[in-house]
Amino acid sequence: MLAGCGSDEVAMQLNPQQRAAVEQIDGPVLVLAGAGSGKTRVITERIRHMLASGIPADAILALTFTNKAAAEMRERLGGAAEGMSLGTFHGLGLRLLREFHEELGLPGQISILDQSEQNAVIRRVCSRVRTQFGQQVDLVASELSAARNEGLDAEALQNSDNEIQYTLGVLMSRYNEEKKTLGAVDFDDLIERPLTLLEHPDVLRQLRARWRYALVDEYQDTNTLQFQFLRRLMGADGNLCVVGDDDQSIYGWRGADQRNILEFERQFPSCQAIYLTANYRCKAPILDAANQLIANNRHRKEKQLTAARGDGQPVRLQIFSDNELEAEVVVQEIARLQRAGV
Repeated sequence: MLAGCGSDEVAMQLNPQQRAAVEQIDGPVLVLAGAGSGKTRVITERIRHMLASGIPADAILALTFTNKAAAEMRERLGGAAEGMSLGTFHGLGLRLLREFHEELGLPGQISILDQSEQNAVIRRVCSRVRTQFGQQVDLVASELSAARNEGLDAEALQNSDNEIQYTLGVLMSRYNEEKKTLGAVDFDDLIERPLTLLEHPDVLRQLRARWRYALVDEYQDTNTLQFQFLRRLMGADGNLCVVGDDDQSIYGWRGADQRNILEFERQFPSCQAIYLTANYRCKAPILDAANQLIANNRHRKEKQLTAARGDGQPVRLQIFSDNELEAEVVVQEIARLQRAGV
């Protein structure tokens, strides 16, 4: 496989599907970008095209999931990114909480609890509320976060007939009281509170006027709250472009909801879906093997990646007795390929 894969930065002109994704700037757009299909280039070229079409930079909101990805996007855009709102969901959330702190009943100077500080607060709450969780702080923190990312608040949990959910609701209510006393928020608040902010009609009008176009990278990683925020901010027919790949949705364990990308066309009925299926990273045997494997996924958009780099050597399967032997053989293979001039 090492001999069959290369960088997805292979110099290339935009193919017809990529060009469609770049040029379709109005209304909801779903870009299903298979692995190695030039996704990052499409995103940056799309933004350049929007700017060249007369859309002001400050009317564009571009979101991704990591500071590294946001920095890479900004670097690729260079001066074109000046004035754009470009960053992570959490970064946007903090910006909105600071800007509209009065509407949210927050102090002007917001402090953010890090993981250890959050655990300390939850430990205090657990010591005051006798529950089946005892002092399992990490478990309580994880369960509270999972519930919040699904859009469940303390009231909804306490109205549940499920004893565990009811208990979590009690703990969440006490935890929220502690945060309010401290004038602090946690990282989940940076996603959760902006959604409640959009319930204020004046704020919603202001933000819709500010950001007339939104673009989201790695959309398959969004959770329920992030979907609801985007839906409310942009509306069902707004200029929202999401880029992602349901076949690369692997973060369900941290709240990502694959349904967001699978059901995008239903949630945004006027959506135009564009599939990027030309792979510039790997040669045909690797893609053929991957396609055969991933075709077994039951919940996915039907698509077949094709190799733009042509044929290559067949895929070899090797099985090892332990990790160290596997690593040793991989290193030896790398050295062999380097000696051969690869």
